[in-house]
Amino acid sequence: MVCDVFANLAHFTTWHNKLGHMSHSKMKPVFDFLKLQSNKAKLICDICSKAKQHRLPFPVSSITSTCIFELIHIDTWGPYHFKTHSGHRYFLTIVDDFSRSTWTYLMVTKDEAMSIIKSFTSMAHTQFDSTVKAIRTNNALELSTSHEALDFFAKTGILHQTSCTQTP
Repeated sequence: MVCDVFANLAHFTTWHNKLGHMSHSKMKPVFDFLKLQSNKAKLICDICSKAKQHRLPFPVSSITSTCIFELIHIDTWGPYHFKTHSGHRYFLTIVDDFSRSTWTYLMVTKDEAMSIIKSFTSMAHTQFDSTVKAIRTNNALELSTSHEALDFFAKTGILHQTSCTQTP
């Protein structure tokens, strides 16, 4: 009798795992079909208990921007080891600090970053009737040492900020 209980518990555990940690009530028809006793006998499943845990809420945001395009974050990435069908190996990501809207642009070379930024600031002005006030990058050399970038920032009045490397 005791062996039957342990055998059924082993079957229950095996089927419980194979069926994606299904609840006991949903597994009952399976056991009825297999003509096994479905006994809840102290089944403890670590995965099921962890799956029912809830994550703590995210901390309150500390955004200091008061309107869109007051501060945008820019990051370039690449080269990626595979090219796209059109030959792109780099991409530039622009994130608005206030709305968290994100734009991603594909690039063949990193040299394209400044022309994309110029067209983005123009698009922000035309489409959203807003001007970019500050750009924050992670010490990207294509922006911080480029005479074209420094001239553009000075001419348009955009403040260029740099963050610590390897930080968001």
